[in-house]
Amino acid sequence: MPDEVLNLEDPEGIDAYEAMMQQKPPPTPKEQAQIDAFISRVRKPLSPHDPRRHHFIPEFFLKRFSDANEHLTVVKVSDGRSKSLHTSDIAVWKDLYTHIDEEVGETVAVEKVLAEIDGLGARALHIIDFGIIPQAADRAALATWIAFLAVRNPSTRRTMEALFDQTYKLDLTLKRDPNAARTWLRTTLEREPTNDEVNDLVRAANHLDQFEMTPHQNEFIRLMLDSGTAMYPHLLRRRLTAVRFPERGLILSDCPLVLYQAPEHRRPFRGVGIINADELWLPINRSTAFVLHSDPNRTERFVNAPAHATLDSVNQAIALSASAEIYCHPDDLDRVMRLQLPEQDRPLLNVMADKQFDTGTDGIDRPPTRKQHHRYKKHK
Repeated sequence: MPDEVLNLEDPEGIDAYEAMMQQKPPPTPKEQAQIDAFISRVRKPLSPHDPRRHHFIPEFFLKRFSDANEHLTVVKVSDGRSKSLHTSDIAVWKDLYTHIDEEVGETVAVEKVLAEIDGLGARALHIIDFGIIPQAADRAALATWIAFLAVRNPSTRRTMEALFDQTYKLDLTLKRDPNAARTWLRTTLEREPTNDEVNDLVRAANHLDQFEMTPHQNEFIRLMLDSGTAMYPHLLRRRLTAVRFPERGLILSDCPLVLYQAPEHRRPFRGVGIINADELWLPINRSTAFVLHSDPNRTERFVNAPAHATLDSVNQAIALSASAEIYCHPDDLDRVMRLQLPEQDRPLLNVMADKQFDTGTDGIDRPPTRKQHHRYKKHK
């Protein structure tokens, strides 16, 4: 971890940090051999004994909030209804990370990689449980685990699908004119297109809300791995403050990382993400949360929660970050019922653009009609 905190709002700070990361020496022969052996171990064709139910919130993490019987109360954001479930049946989807490897075929290699990341993350959290701020390898493991925790959920995948559809259709709006469509087809096909081909393209470009373009599972897996890898250095360089509350009652959601930006730093038409958030909050059990920040004047340590940071105020931020579900210890259900839940029909994304570029993409600038992502299909 770097000794100084670099300002991501400062382009020079970003350049300096990226230069520092590029100076990291390549793996030693021993380290490379270990990497190769690990890849060889997990990169196997799908077998009857491979895990097909994939947790996007690791089960070990869910258990940190559960009762003695490993049960949590699940509250649906859509209607506030709740039910008790075992942690093995919470935040889990069949084949969420199953994909097709061109060399080995259908595989759950990514699920096995995430399991390794979860194991190292669990070790780092265990160190925090003992009142120690993790350093060196454990800090790197923690940053890796949080990076993938932020992008491996169905909500992120659903948003990626919407962005893919939006991008494809925005490009298609440029081909509403027959002449533009013919020119594009001629370049793409490297031949003169038929009238039927031109008419089909023009018809699609003028009826964008009648179809949806969705990337294959493999594309989602690639984007997830690329996004997690890209976020890792930004998380690694942040400083960590662990906040202890005098009582139990912190909750969890299906999007557990809370992005906080101070009011004075908010800008119109600009979202809040991993890079420009002032703080990242993550509850790690019912009475402890940690804050990742970039303030050089705040040392890395354990602190007691300040008076303004009550359980209810932190839980409210956690609840509003949820996509579809909130999880809590059965004893904490009353706390959840006092919270404001996210709007049921909020758009996946808001894109400010001229009306002529309205693509009809489900969930962008409008309530989503399809709530879940497309499920895995074997064919590529």
